[in-house]
Amino acid sequence: MISGELGTEPGGGRGQSRMHVALRVLQEIGIAAEDPGLEGMRYKIYNWKMINKEDVKFKEIAEEIGIKARVMAAGFKISSNFRTTKPGEKNEDGVTRSHCVLVVGFGRREGQEYLVYQISAGIEFGEEGFGRVYLKDVLRMATLNVI
Repeated sequence: MISGELGTEPGGGRGQSRMHVALRVLQEIGIAAEDPGLEGMRYKIYNWKMINKEDVKFKEIAEEIGIKARVMAAGFKISSNFRTTKPGEKNEDGVTRSHCVLVVGFGRREGQEYLVYQISAGIEFGEEGFGRVYLKDVLRMATLNVI
């Protein structure tokens, strides 16, 4: 679907192009539905709105996810060892790549706000396919309008 080597995005905004490409794929191709009775169907988005996390408070992000049940995506840098990082561990080998994920929750740990995400790597990653990223490490976010 998406080709090109990691780190080859144009210009100085590494990772920025990657998130926009992922959002366009969700809009144009969508993802396969796995719910019973929806076999062969695809979930798509009809548009998205980028969020500048510097302009919103954590409470507003939490309300979008929790109260308004908005679908959100987030992009952040990851290390090359992200597949072998155990739950609760941090990536320690240096930031080398970026990734876009589906945000499914939020919380606070030791006073730091974080987002809970589901990753396309499957249940082998994190805690049954879910991970956490501190809000301070999120580079960009978007709310998605699903068809």
